[in-house]
Amino acid sequence: MKLAYRYLFGHLGNLARLAWPWVALVALWEFAVIASADDASWVIKARDPVTKIALFVGAIATAVAWHRAILLDEPVSWIPRFRQHEWRYLWTSVKLSLLLAIPAILFTLIYAFQLSTMVASVAKQSGTAAAIGLSAIIFGSFSLLLVVLSAAVQLAFPAAAIGAPMKLFDSLDKTKDNVWRLLACWVLVVAPYYLVGTIVRLVADLSGASVALEHVSAIAGAAWVLLGAALAAGTLSFSFGFLTAAPPDAQPAT
Repeated sequence: MKLAYRYLFGHLGNLARLAWPWVALVALWEFAVIASADDASWVIKARDPVTKIALFVGAIATAVAWHRAILLDEPVSWIPRFRQHEWRYLWTSVKLSLLLAIPAILFTLIYAFQLSTMVASVAKQSGTAAAIGLSAIIFGSFSLLLVVLSAAVQLAFPAAAIGAPMKLFDSLDKTKDNVWRLLACWVLVVAPYYLVGTIVRLVADLSGASVALEHVSAIAGAAWVLLGAALAAGTLSFSFGFLTAAPPDAQPAT
C-alpha cells in the first residue's frame, strides 16, 4: 500500500504525461457540448459514449505504462500509445471477465432450479426474515468467492504489461498462499481513493448543481479515473515484484 501511494505521489509528472491526452479529449468534448445549442445534437448524445471509451482506453494505456515504469524502469512518454502490450492487457481483462462469468452463470442456474426452492421452504417454515438471511449468506459467500478468484489472478495483468509469459492460472499458483494479503492490500489501497472521491462528489452535490460545475466535474472525474488506474497498476506491480523472483522474459515496447 505505502509503496503504491509513495510511487504515485513521487511520479505525478509521469501521470500527467500519461493522462493528458485522455483528459484533453474529455475536456474538448465538454467544450463542444457547451458550444452546442441544440439539445438533440449528436455531440450531446455522444458525450457519454465518447467519455467512457476515452477513459477505458486511457486507463489501459496508463496502467500498462505504469507497470512498465515500475517493473522495467521504462521512461514514460508524452505520446499516447495502444500497441502490443496494451492489446495483451485488454485481452487479459476479457479472459478474466469470462473466467468470472462462467461460475456466475452456473450459480444463477443452480439458484434458479435448486437453491430458490430451499429458500422458499425456509420462508414457509421459519419466516421471511430467515429466508432473507439465508439468501444473503448464499449470495455473500458466492460474491466473496468471485472476489477471491479475481484477486488470485491479478498478477496476470502486470505480466501482460511487461510481456512476461504468465497466464491467469499461473497467477493462481503464485498467489495461492497470499490471496488474503492481496485482498487486504487492495482494500487498504482502494478505500482512501473511493473515500476521497465520495467526499468530493458529496461536496459538489451539496454546493448546488450548475452547468459549469457539471462540465468541470466531468473533466476532473476523467483525471481521477486515470489516477485510480495508475494507483491500481502500482499496487499490482509491487505485488508482482514481491511474489515473483523477477519479471521473466520481459519484452521491450513495440
